Amino acid sequence: MKRILALGVLILGCSVSAHAQSFGGSIGGATLTPPAFPSLVSIPPTHFAVSRVGGSDSDFIPSSFRSFDQAVAEGKSVLAIQARTLAQAAEENGKTQKAKARLAIVQDASGNVILTFNR
Repeated sequence: MKRILALGVLILGCSVSAHAQSFGGSIGGATLTPPAFPSLVSIPPTHFAVSRVGGSDSDFIPSSFRSFDQAVAEGKSVLAIQARTLAQAAEENGKTQKAKARLAIVQDASGNVILTFNR
């Protein structure tokens, strides 16, 4: 019975909001007006002016520099290391130590909740 009542309240609530959206104009009138959706306002992009930059040349530490050929060779070697088959990935996943939870929530024969701490 409660479910039927809740379903009726839900349907009534949805129909009231749909009624408010579909009918416009006067309060008692039944004239249908299309809903008015506002469009996005066009705002020009913001341009920031840089007025001051802090720091000195001694604060800047460049990353290591490689020629194009060296960078391509290094990228290929990284990709070759990362390329694994599905079987290799599954084998590595099976060998890794799984993290175990320190806190467990169990239930005894009476249905009471018991917190256990694993070490």
